[in-house]
Amino acid sequence: MPTRLRPTPRALGAALLVALLGGCGGKQGTLTVTLVTPAGVDPFAGAASVHLQLGSPAVAEQTVAVSDGHFSADLKLKPPSDGSLVTFVQLEALDAGGKVIARGRSPEFCAAAQDATVSVWVGRTGAAAVSSATLIAARPRMAASAVPGLGALFAGGIASGGDGGAPTVSASSEVFEAFSLVEVSGPNLPQARAGGAAFAIAGTASCNVGSVLLAGGAASNDLLLFSLGGTATSWASVASDAALARVDPAATVLGDGSTLLTGGLDAQGAALDTAAVVTVSSTFKATGAGGKMTAARGAGHTVTRTAVKEGDGALLVGGGAPPEYYVASSGSFKRPDGYASAVTASAGHSATALPTGPVLVLGGIDGGTGKASATAWIVDAATGVATPPAAALLSTPRAHHTATLVGTTTVLACGGSDADGKALASCDVIDVTAAPRLATTIPLGGPRTGHAAITLPQGTVLLAGGTDGTNPLSSLEIYTP
Repeated sequence: MPTRLRPTPRALGAALLVALLGGCGGKQGTLTVTLVTPAGVDPFAGAASVHLQLGSPAVAEQTVAVSDGHFSADLKLKPPSDGSLVTFVQLEALDAGGKVIARGRSPEFCAAAQDATVSVWVGRTGAAAVSSATLIAARPRMAASAVPGLGALFAGGIASGGDGGAPTVSASSEVFEAFSLVEVSGPNLPQARAGGAAFAIAGTASCNVGSVLLAGGAASNDLLLFSLGGTATSWASVASDAALARVDPAATVLGDGSTLLTGGLDAQGAALDTAAVVTVSSTFKATGAGGKMTAARGAGHTVTRTAVKEGDGALLVGGGAPPEYYVASSGSFKRPDGYASAVTASAGHSATALPTGPVLVLGGIDGGTGKASATAWIVDAATGVATPPAAALLSTPRAHHTATLVGTTTVLACGGSDADGKALASCDVIDVTAAPRLATTIPLGGPRTGHAAITLPQGTVLLAGGTDGTNPLSSLEIYTP
């Protein structure tokens, strides 16, 4: 089984699946899978059967009948003696016509003949639901990142003052552990930070837990590494450069694995026209980008990896200036005349790289009206051409929302604030298989803006924190594709 941050599984669900793993030499183990369901939601309502499988293609599978929402099953598997089988548990609830109405999947793990446990979130397909787990601390302006093979990390942010005290910048961190579906405390940062950027580094082998780098969020030159060894976690400074001292930068991972951090604010609150590049090989390195941006861009702009005229690069949108692009090979920024000139979002928009190559820009604060917009643009960064979609993609104006590519078919645009500044309690599900179109709008458990959206190892999307427009939120919601 994968390394656990803290082995504290909870029996939050109503159904239990047991898979028997029989090994060679007489060894065997039981993998106990606890099914976790949303509060007040029965994902098995209307289900006639449940299909269970290990891995894809399946190395073991079974379909069993459901009676009054209950079922039981045993899957038996003989894993390789070297523990080389990487697999996952998947469950699909089907109605009488064979349609999948609910789904759950575990993260990948290395199968071995030993006792282990894993929890699997089972939710209605195409729906978001409130998790029983919550953030340990509501923390607006936190840094957030997926942790490959583990879950999601949240660090720093603004902590409540408590007892009426003034809010303070936080040095705490915490992890949503995808194998147990609970929130656990992480180590404190060496320095309190708010408005930092966190980005993941994949593990070097199957079933290894990855790491996370944290930059910015304070007047600090340090690049911090979150890593896990056994059951211990730590933050360590692994590189230093003055270009990292910025608050609220935008960040994207480029094609060569390096990370580009653009703009943000300096220690005096002024918007920056500089960028930093973080590279990871046998060592960590942070440097200033080769050239300055064509304009200063503060909080609320986006940088999105995509192909540009010169090859690999990134598209920059917002921050009070027209779009521009970054050329990875030269470290330079360019904005030819007329480049994506139709795109006027100034802040609070989202920019998502589509599988077909262009970048989908949604909503944000309109530079002319100062209010949230429902506009959408499909930007070909290589040519600078920005095309409006054939039909509206957002059901309502959204700013400070999140937009997440789910698989290769869907962009999930969640929460944010409307044109009146009120937090929204809905997500727009946008089909991007061909010409993008608004497929449906789904409810959230409550209004949420300024939150984080993290794709978990099992393919679900975790919505975390933010505010309801007034108060910080500690609640978590999970979207099931």
